[in-house]
Amino acid sequence: MGNHLTAVVVPLVAQIDALRQMVERQADQLVTYAETIGRLTAENEALKAAQAALTALTAPEPPASTTEPPTPWWRA
Repeated sequence: MGNHLTAVVVPLVAQIDALRQMVERQADQLVTYAETIGRLTAENEALKAAQAALTALTAPEPPASTTEPPTPWWRA
């Protein structure tokens, strides 16, 4: 009976070890992905800020408002 139990348990232990290694690799990948997302988010925010500053610098000035009402077309 002990030999039969060993024949069943040994492959299960090997499979558990393989799954543990796979989970560790995936955890490392998740850390890498999180770092990449953080870096890209920071770059995106910097680009948005630069674009907003550029837009503010290059936006046309609104026309000067006049205090006099426009001349009616029949008096022009």
